[in-house]
Amino acid sequence: MDIQGHIIDVWIGKTSKEHPIITIYDPEGKYYSLLPLVAERGVQVIDTTQELIHHREMACDYWMNELVQNEDARLLIYRKSAVPKEKERVYDPYIGMTQIGARFPIGPNDSYINLCKHFLHGKTEAIDELFKNGTASFANINALQEGVNYPELETLTGGKSMVEITLNLLALTEIGSTAWMSEWKSFGENHLPGLDTNGTTLKEVKQKLWQYLLFSEFVHDLPAALPAELNTVAKCPKENMESINNLCQSIRNRTDLRDDYVEQAQAITSRLHLDSLFAEAIDLGKIVTFAFENKVEFNIYLDHLYKGEYAEATLLVNKNKKSVWYQADAGVALFWNLTDQCERMMQCIRQPLGDLYSLKDLVLWYSEEGYKVDYAFRRFQAILTGSDFDTPQINELAQFTYRNYRSFTEQIQSRYQKLIHEEGYPIAGINRNIQAWNKEIAPLLTARKRVAIIFADAFRFEMGKELAQSLENSYTVSLQPSAAYVPTVTRFGMAALLPEAESKLELAVEDGKLQPYLEGKKVELPTDRINYIESKVPAHVKLMDVRSEDFLSANIAPDVNLLIIRSQSIDAAGENLTSVGYAEMESEMRLFTKCIRACKNLGFDQVVILADHGYMIQPKYQAGDNMSKPVGTSVMNERRSQAGDLNGNENSWLFTSEHIGVRSPIYRFAFAKQYGIYEKNKIYFHEGLSLQENIVPILTVQLTEERTKEAFRLELTYKGKNSGIIRVNRPLIELNFSGVESLFRPELCIVKMVVTDATGKEAGRVVESAFYNETTDLIAIPSECDKCKQPIEINEGVEGDIIVMALDPDTNVTLASIQLQTEFDF
Repeated sequence: MDIQGHIIDVWIGKTSKEHPIITIYDPEGKYYSLLPLVAERGVQVIDTTQELIHHREMACDYWMNELVQNEDARLLIYRKSAVPKEKERVYDPYIGMTQIGARFPIGPNDSYINLCKHFLHGKTEAIDELFKNGTASFANINALQEGVNYPELETLTGGKSMVEITLNLLALTEIGSTAWMSEWKSFGENHLPGLDTNGTTLKEVKQKLWQYLLFSEFVHDLPAALPAELNTVAKCPKENMESINNLCQSIRNRTDLRDDYVEQAQAITSRLHLDSLFAEAIDLGKIVTFAFENKVEFNIYLDHLYKGEYAEATLLVNKNKKSVWYQADAGVALFWNLTDQCERMMQCIRQPLGDLYSLKDLVLWYSEEGYKVDYAFRRFQAILTGSDFDTPQINELAQFTYRNYRSFTEQIQSRYQKLIHEEGYPIAGINRNIQAWNKEIAPLLTARKRVAIIFADAFRFEMGKELAQSLENSYTVSLQPSAAYVPTVTRFGMAALLPEAESKLELAVEDGKLQPYLEGKKVELPTDRINYIESKVPAHVKLMDVRSEDFLSANIAPDVNLLIIRSQSIDAAGENLTSVGYAEMESEMRLFTKCIRACKNLGFDQVVILADHGYMIQPKYQAGDNMSKPVGTSVMNERRSQAGDLNGNENSWLFTSEHIGVRSPIYRFAFAKQYGIYEKNKIYFHEGLSLQENIVPILTVQLTEERTKEAFRLELTYKGKNSGIIRVNRPLIELNFSGVESLFRPELCIVKMVVTDATGKEAGRVVESAFYNETTDLIAIPSECDKCKQPIEINEGVEGDIIVMALDPDTNVTLASIQLQTEFDF
């Protein structure tokens, strides 16, 4: 144990996975001799005193590659110069890296004399004397230890510094000797003042150490005084605050200690009754040490929202999504995941709209920017309704989101409907889905390509955008906005997707009901549409449902060159919107990705996804949403539109057939203004005039030949081991990759992860991470990354053994697995 190790501890303690770079400014060269010791600790050292250009290239390469892929990696840049002043920084060749990392020295605690005093508590006078005489070398400071060293502790933990010994002791699970305990008291007195070092077992020593560290961090971060009953609990002196904070941050940065941290923090909270003692607190400091502090963080975030302090709110979200509690606590993760969507929505809402003077301008804006509001709101609702958590903070956040979503969409809606009144429909300069067959399908069939069409009922544009982005890693994808056929009623919209619909689709009245016709044949039902396609297309046509098991069994003849796949679940989920409605919508999109993969395996050349219409979901029904119908005889009674011999009213837009581009003898079509409806208590609808209902995606997926898969070896570990006991609800599973048959990994290693109990029943699920895609339900790891950490969430009530498996997404072959025990008894 020496002052050199202590200084290196301080340097590394200033870094984190979010800020993995530290720049050391050392004009006197005092710390130059420490560089080899830093390198021995696994830190990449850039010595800028030698080969400046070469080392800058090394730093850039490490920054752009290793630091991006390995959250445990650290980079130290050594500068034999003073900390540059503001104007001087523009001349610093490392400015890009120093800007995003830590710097040393910053502030009085980083002075050499204070580092020495923190290292040797109780030796202040002797240290002052050494500095007064100019003899405060590393050797002289170390000599003040009076021969104190910790050979047993160093052997036991493998650590050489105070931080390493402390962290590695916390990570120990079993020991073969108790000889180290005689050194523990001296170690605590010298480096952890105030710690109760009495203990007869490793478990007892660790429990006291955990409480000392976490409670000390919490206490010194508090902006107010401690309750009287906590004044007697062991904690470090205020002057040791920085070293304790660095220790706690180092603990949170170590994957192998994260679950222990969560378990111990919860136990400390319970023992000291911290959650009840601070139940009414409105400010608990900047560091979120314990789970109960998240409630205060939630309230601070909401306060920022109400005050319009969006920059501060965003910073708070970013801070808390890096917290250990975001990974470990489902309730915490829920709130910050909801704020993520609220942030996305509000960022788009706050952007200036610009000059949207035509329908074309408005649609292009929506297809590039505006759709993000609908996407964020749908995801917000999907996350919210998919959880059982119900807290005042979540309810407040939901009400804020609802108000802003409705206000903004109504503003856009007003402009959209007025422009339709002025310009008519369809929209000049925008593709129409009634042209999709002739433009997208017919040329492929003429070229003798095998084509699969997914007719997706209620596939909204923002959903198409999300799906396209999720597929881009695997396929060549094209997405374009398209104006749906109006009125956006399913039987009309699906008929508009058929061959020659652009020139032949008509709406006529039969038995008092408006129906779609092609060449004199009614095409109202799915069977009508398939019969019509077969009569027009010289191809072997097969009809399937997106949920059909035939895909899994490959029960499709090789001479089928036109596969029609029906999808109705999105619309069905909307029409019966319950707590699972949003989940059903997302489930359907995941099925789309499976169908596309199946079509690739079955030898199809291209998949085209076409939609009949979009939809709108309002946050909640309000009394003013219900509107009276136009007076007259109607042959089409929908929630948002009417057709027939109608008279106008203040609640409706009335158009002729020609004005909306429809071939029909109908006198007038009426559409409810804004998001009004002609029926009560409806929040989901698609028959009216809005960007959400009328603008749909045309999504094409080119099933080009993919590169031959490179073999790779995958190993799953937990805390670096092949087995273990899980005591937290959201553990981190480590995926470790290595090549087998090739020197090079595939560009992406794509796996599916499942969690089951010993009987094969689902026992958990994968949750959000940097590599997990919720739409495809797959984990995609880039070739530069040899390992990654994927959180899973264990289902409530699961006990005993669980098995985590990584599967090949194409074959379902098990690539790796790990069996773990669950033990939720704290």
